[in-house]
Amino acid sequence: MTNYTRHILNDTRLISVRDEHFTGLGRIFDGTEDATFYLSGINGRSEIAIYDEPELHLAGCLEDLAQMAEDARDTDIFRPLCFECDIYGVHYVDSIFGCHVYHKHGQWYNDPLDSEVGELGTPDIDKSPVWQLTRRVAAAFVAADVALPVFGLPTIASTLNIAVNLYGERILTAMLCEPEAAVRDLQTINDVLMELHRRLIALIRYLKLIQICP
Repeated sequence: MTNYTRHILNDTRLISVRDEHFTGLGRIFDGTEDATFYLSGINGRSEIAIYDEPELHLAGCLEDLAQMAEDARDTDIFRPLCFECDIYGVHYVDSIFGCHVYHKHGQWYNDPLDSEVGELGTPDIDKSPVWQLTRRVAAAFVAADVALPVFGLPTIASTLNIAVNLYGERILTAMLCEPEAAVRDLQTINDVLMELHRRLIALIRYLKLIQICP
């Protein structure tokens, strides 16, 4: 990453605009303000695939964001600069559960599991190649030491969405005919989704801490 990019992505004036928008968004969510809020995020792009060279992918995205940084100065429309940790799109969690995920015709797909509804096991997240890739990307983002861009989490979809990805229509049939089995697997999925959120938040905090206190 060039010194110019690092300078632009630590611009205190742009950070101030971003934070003011976040404050306004917070007022809407906590109910203290009733207003129309305009949001249009700016995503960085890279010619290098995140799956091949995640660190170089991140660097390319940050260089791209630096070229569009002036758009983030807009005080009427919130235009946050975003790095999206986009691993397998909406099939990120499917892969952690062991599904075969593949790219075809410009989008991601997964093959459903062969196991019966009610038999879903809890995956070992630490051994998941997808989680290991996520850690590399997060570490590279923190090491880049840029304060302006937002780190977008991988897609942690809803419990039912993941269940349908894992089982197809079988989970819907089970909800009617085998509710105990369906509920068991839905609970397993939900527990994993919550664990992923906890891990991602803790990971970013930990990486920032060891950067400050090596």
